[in-house]
Amino acid sequence: MILNESLRLYPPGVAIARKAVKDCKIGSICLPKDTQFLVPILPMNYSETIWGDDAEKFNPYRFSEGSEKAMGSFFPFGKGPRACVGQKLALLESKILVAMILQNFSFHMSKNYIHSPVVFVTLYPQHGIPIILHALKRLLGVYHVKQEANALQAKECSEREINY
Repeated sequence: MILNESLRLYPPGVAIARKAVKDCKIGSICLPKDTQFLVPILPMNYSETIWGDDAEKFNPYRFSEGSEKAMGSFFPFGKGPRACVGQKLALLESKILVAMILQNFSFHMSKNYIHSPVVFVTLYPQHGIPIILHALKRLLGVYHVKQEANALQAKECSEREINY
């Protein structure tokens, strides 16, 4: 759910280029054969008509019942025979990466974060995403955050502001 919502708000591509292979009609628009057109993913992902009044807010629960509600509108990697060949690998790698990070760290956003997405081929954060990582300590097979007593000493070695 979290990954899908992240991909909805920040898709890898902001539009998909296509070419009509035959004369067709999409809604009230007629497209003659060989017409090239763009499918704008980003505006669809922020559409209040499709996603509701909170379309601009991060709400992973909108995918709690799958993406059936807007199946025709959610396609961060494209759709059909021309969908991204690396889609399954990208999703699997993302899940593994998140699992590995959460096993070893807790984290929160830096106070220096400025939300400023920019479109240039792909959508990316203009100023990066500064996060503060807190190393988790493994004790008897259970991970936990270091106690406050060690906070000052641990702060130097376990907290780093990292800009991704």
